[in-house]
Amino acid sequence: MVALCPNRWTAHRRLRRPIGARPVLRLSACSWLMLLFFVCPTLRVLADTWPPVSVQLNAHTVIDQPIIHLQDIAEISTTDSALRKTLAAVVIGNAPEPGLKRVLTRRHLLTRLPADSVKDRALRLIGPDEIVVTRRCQALSPESVSKAIRDYIVQNTRWTDNQIIIKSVRFPTTLLPSGAIAARVEAKPAFQVRDRFYVTLIVYREAERLRTVLVEVTAEVWANVAVTARTLVRGETIRPDMIRWERRNLTQLPDDIFLLPQGMIGAVAAKPVEQGRPLVRPMLTRPQWVNRGEVVTLVTEGEHFRITTKAKARTAGKSGDVIEVSNLESGKWLQAEVIGPREVRTR
Repeated sequence: MVALCPNRWTAHRRLRRPIGARPVLRLSACSWLMLLFFVCPTLRVLADTWPPVSVQLNAHTVIDQPIIHLQDIAEISTTDSALRKTLAAVVIGNAPEPGLKRVLTRRHLLTRLPADSVKDRALRLIGPDEIVVTRRCQALSPESVSKAIRDYIVQNTRWTDNQIIIKSVRFPTTLLPSGAIAARVEAKPAFQVRDRFYVTLIVYREAERLRTVLVEVTAEVWANVAVTARTLVRGETIRPDMIRWERRNLTQLPDDIFLLPQGMIGAVAAKPVEQGRPLVRPMLTRPQWVNRGEVVTLVTEGEHFRITTKAKARTAGKSGDVIEVSNLESGKWLQAEVIGPREVRTR
């Protein structure tokens, strides 16, 4: 039986294989090498087309900075840390103004992404077709504006902090980028505190000047002022018992109100003043201490000496006036300052 078969090994395999069994594929080493030669390039091409990074877009994002980056609007997933860092820093565009919104489309995002990351579908965008970006903002508070104005008044006037009452501040609604905001007040050189006045508010964030705002201020300044204790008669010399001190709102009074006794005690009422009226400088005049032709005491002073002599006034003079006098002993004409009743001092 074996002699009838051309290949005894083939006949032997046929005899031993069970009836109905499927043939077993057996490849030689050469066949395996040929198979790997054709399969590996195919696997490499498939690997290149698989997306190594995915970008999950957020439907709505709130940001603080003026520039939109990819990391602000999406979650980047990849095992390549260098690629993730590169994509995160991609600039998508300018952020909207504080408090406003900007809508970004997928098409716009694709134009901003690096070309080597998008080619061959290496990057996959997941999420909505439109992304809404809102710029976070903050508004100037009346409290912070009032404090800045109060500090400016204290630094540029004679009023103290406890004398100032800021009743209200009015300014246009101003939306600013969030962060540490500082405000500085500026005013015209002839700045005065009235019941209503205007100042300029300059708003900064760090060293960046953000905006200039015109602020309308309603304020009060309270201080003790001189008020007549009784009715004054014209020509009457003011004594301490003729006045009393009352706390009044200075924004409703003239600028030349008396806040100190200096310049008031010893002055003369220039006109009648009724009781309870705040004293202002036009109501008083300096007393005339020297009359023309009157003999006066002439004082000459030095660091360690004081000499007095008699002189004759050539002109009349009030307190502080400079008049001409004639020395009665030498006959010389001199200029002298009126320092008291019938008393002058050489200059």
